[in-house]
Amino acid sequence: MKVVVINSGSSSVKYEVFESSNLSVLSSGLLERIGESESQHTHRIYESSGTVRETVRRGRWPTMRKGFVSS
Repeated sequence: MKVVVINSGSSSVKYEVFESSNLSVLSSGLLERIGESESQHTHRIYESSGTVRETVRRGRWPTMRKGFVSS
């Protein structure tokens, strides 16, 4: 089973997705500066080989919902 942990502040959201059987991190991310002139969404995928793939997107997201839907 996968477990999602979300920590939300006034202008940012941090999240991690875990595999519950061994508590390994599958992915994580940070959506920051929500509502400001330039926002950023950093998303990381942790592969079983040990490789980490990172995607960074910049834009203007006035709400948390729009930040996730656009990213």
